[in-house]
Amino acid sequence: MNKIIFFALCLVSPFVSLVAQNDAGYAIQFKIEDIPDKTLYIIGCHGSDYYIVDSAKVKKKGVVFKNKTRIIPAGIYQLANNNCDSYLDFIVENDRDFTITTSLKNPYFSARIENSEENTLFFEYMKHKIANDGTLEGFTNDLASFSNNSLLHFYLKTTQYKFDSPAFDEIEDEDERLLQQYLYFKNHFFDNLDLSDSRILRIPVDYGIEYFFTEVVIHNPDSLKKEVDKFIALTKGNKEVRDYLLRELYFIFHVGDPVSDMLFVYLYEQYCPDGQCDWLDELLARRFTRDYKRLYKLMPGKKVPPLEAYDENERKQSTDSIPNKNIILWFWDPDCEDCLDQTPVLYDFYAVYKDTYDIEVYAVSITEDVERWERFTRENQLDWINVSYGMGEPNYDFVDYFDLLTTPAIYLINKDHVILDRMFSLDDLHFIFDK
Repeated sequence: MNKIIFFALCLVSPFVSLVAQNDAGYAIQFKIEDIPDKTLYIIGCHGSDYYIVDSAKVKKKGVVFKNKTRIIPAGIYQLANNNCDSYLDFIVENDRDFTITTSLKNPYFSARIENSEENTLFFEYMKHKIANDGTLEGFTNDLASFSNNSLLHFYLKTTQYKFDSPAFDEIEDEDERLLQQYLYFKNHFFDNLDLSDSRILRIPVDYGIEYFFTEVVIHNPDSLKKEVDKFIALTKGNKEVRDYLLRELYFIFHVGDPVSDMLFVYLYEQYCPDGQCDWLDELLARRFTRDYKRLYKLMPGKKVPPLEAYDENERKQSTDSIPNKNIILWFWDPDCEDCLDQTPVLYDFYAVYKDTYDIEVYAVSITEDVERWERFTRENQLDWINVSYGMGEPNYDFVDYFDLLTTPAIYLINKDHVILDRMFSLDDLHFIFDK
């Protein structure tokens, strides 16, 4: 039996009312031999989320889910118990008053279905799938009596899609051939998903969204922005699907690395007109707005206020007084192991290339451990600008402004205090300055 994540099922049908249906009401009965449960549930999906559609007590003659006014949108549903066991899947579209009689041992093979042609055929498909390792071969002819617009046809087309990528053998240059193969794969990645149809949200299918945006698309802001817009355009204005996909992208890019931060800001600016992120619930929308404001001021192109802090002689050192073309802001902590490892690496680069790239480093120790700070800077002969919180309060809270959740942290600004880059690896220093 398939396990479902039952704690996610506390959502009480939040999506049911989003789709208009002509025929409200349902009466769905299950007669299952030797059922041990006292209560059973109909479970629906909305993308990767699961929710409880209805619950009912098990009686001698089975369990009946019945409501005269509630709408169950067309989709694939599960019959499950309170122990997170999914007993069987069934389909709801046109037939909403039907009975399924079966056993727990072989729920699809022993089933008898009354008043539901679509479930009769769906169960035939499930039996075929189980007997043939999930393949659809030999089953497609049985779909002839169903329209191409039926949910069953839509479901099978989506889940049984075979991706055939051309080999591009006619291209002799191997690098060019591999590039064309990659571009084809990327451009056709979502071909099996009709994202303009809300029914896509109510069938169990792996969208592959996170894989696409973290593994397939080149991890740079321009490429990701372009692919985000193309992806959302696939909804063709379907607000329900669009809202769901934007919510998924929100979580994908809410991870804290520099490129994801840029995409996080882009999502807000592009898809929250006038600051209204109506595709998130109220709590997440408030959090999104707060995080956007926190990150917006730290994006490349934004100007930061001059930094003023005190050196080992209690003299004020200001970035306003640095004449160099490039200023590296290095926030570190003498009690941080990574800082102790990486600070000498940065200094080695600085010592060799400070004139080549016209660099000065403004290194800020953000703790008040003065003794350890002075000892480390002295032992490593760090002759750049060294300032410390331990020598006096800076002119503003750098920790808060630069969102210093961890150390070390690095920003590259120009002499006008415009951010050129942020939170990059020291391995990328040459690339940052040569680009």
